[in-house]
Amino acid sequence: MSEVSLHSSNYSALRVTSSYASVYKARELRISDICIKNGVVIAPGNVYMPEEFGWFRVTFTVGKKALEEGLDRLRKSLTKVKAEFQS
Repeated sequence: MSEVSLHSSNYSALRVTSSYASVYKARELRISDICIKNGVVIAPGNVYMPEEFGWFRVTFTVGKKALEEGLDRLRKSLTKVKAEFQS
C-alpha cells in the first residue's frame, strides 16, 4: 500500500470508511503504545467511534506539577512518534 500524503487539505484518507482505515487505526494504536512506554496514557480516538482517525483524548485530574510532568512525557512521546513515522 502506498503512503498517503496528508500535506494537502484533503484528509479523506483518514475517514474510517477509507481504504487506508486499517493503516491509520494501527498508527493510532502505535502512538498510544509509545506514550504508555513513556509513562503517559492517551486514549486513541478509534475507541470513541470517530468519523476519522488521528484524534486522541487526554484527560487529567492532577495538580500543576504532575500535569507539567505528564505534558513533558507526552512531548517526549510525540518526538519519538515523529521520528519513527518519518523513518
